[in-house]
Amino acid sequence: MKQFSAAVFICLPMVVAKIHPVSDSRPLRIASIHAKILVPAHSIGEKYGGGVVFYISDEGQHGLIAATADQNPGIPWYNGLTRHAGSESDGLGAGVTNTKAIVAALIRDDANGRFAARVCADYSVKSGGIAYADWYLPSKFELNLLFLQKKMVGGFANTNYWSSTEYKTNSVWIQEFGSGHQRVSNSESYANAVRAIRAF
Repeated sequence: MKQFSAAVFICLPMVVAKIHPVSDSRPLRIASIHAKILVPAHSIGEKYGGGVVFYISDEGQHGLIAATADQNPGIPWYNGLTRHAGSESDGLGAGVTNTKAIVAALIRDDANGRFAARVCADYSVKSGGIAYADWYLPSKFELNLLFLQKKMVGGFANTNYWSSTEYKTNSVWIQEFGSGHQRVSNSESYANAVRAIRAF
């Protein structure tokens, strides 16, 4: 029976050698060698983690993933009543805290209500035997990152998409996915599209 052994691939990004003045009869001594194990990096447009990668950092080790389709083509941001949700945060990762704040603030208006942040928070998909359920409504900044890679992700309509970033009570940042223009919607009751994202 043949025996097989597993191979571990490593890269040697830098070899630091310290050469000592020696005679021709003495071998050179290597002071140190730095090595690290190769970890698979992810790329924009890759199908991974239940969706499609649209932003990467740390040489592809971390980033953002978009769902493969809209969670709703037209849904209000509010849950039947206009109120301040405390979700003015923006930037990378802000969508997570915004979504939690929105759901917590608005769910009391109607426990069975369907609104932009909730359909993203409730979204779950199974891929490769793994269930991914940590989705959220992107912040204004994250929504623009998504727009910039809309062709790589696919499935977007040329319509307005909700962000999770409030401007003030009854005013929320949206982005038009035809032109890319971001502006403030003057009503949370309008029906705009939503696309959930998650981090890895």
